[in-house]
Amino acid sequence: MISAQDAREMTAKLCKEAERNLEDIEAEIKQEAAKGNHGYWHDGYVHQQALKVLESLGFELQECDSQIQGYSLHVKW
Repeated sequence: MISAQDAREMTAKLCKEAERNLEDIEAEIKQEAAKGNHGYWHDGYVHQQALKVLESLGFELQECDSQIQGYSLHVKW
């Protein structure tokens, strides 16, 4: 049986994963916005907590998951 301490540590790890996702996506948004773009495709899984933060900041998100190309997230502003 999992202990409460183990569960808290697992939750903290998830939060760190979301933070890493947000750091990566922020850097990519800055690059794309500097080029004059209004959106881009982020390749790779994005944690649900990170998705909620992006939506709360006003970004439009569209998820795409295919067996051929894997998971991608279209981020628009």
